Amino acid sequence: MEASNKDTKFLDMKLEKDEDISAYYRGLLIQQTIDLELRMEIIIGRFLSMNNQERTLDLIEIFDIAKIDFSQKVRILKFIIRKHITEFLSEKETLTENRDKFFSDLTYIMERRNELAHSKFDINTNDWLKLKWTGFNNKSELIKKELKLTKEFRDEYSEICANSYVRLIELENKVCELK
Repeated sequence: MEASNKDTKFLDMKLEKDEDISAYYRGLLIQQTIDLELRMEIIIGRFLSMNNQERTLDLIEIFDIAKIDFSQKVRILKFIIRKHITEFLSEKETLTENRDKFFSDLTYIMERRNELAHSKFDINTNDWLKLKWTGFNNKSELIKKELKLTKEFRDEYSEICANSYVRLIELENKVCELK
């Protein structure tokens, strides 16, 4: 696919300032989450529409209109798996390992995505590659939190997203077999 002249300035962008690097990686990682969420919508749409393509597309639009968030889509997938595809999490002959971590990985992705999307850079040190915010621990006590946009974090997040995407494709195939 060739980029138009209008788009070539973006292909040549140089990420030299920390704020540009931060914005680029935050956007890239959030886009990976958006891709996963669309795949979840397709699976749910296929399940609910008996695999009718037009109805699946309608359901994806309904998700947009109803503002059903990532966590609710995960809950719907849990229902589908626990009721109709009970063997999915324990199957060993799969493209991905550790299918039993499927839901915990989706939770990790959702939490990190929210941090990437809603946290501010460290305003005390002007460090754009360190996100900081105040949150709660499991005892409802205020705690300071941070997320560093290191290569290790970016690689880990991308790998978990990639594995989750493959698991979602495997799940989609199982949903299609239900018909």
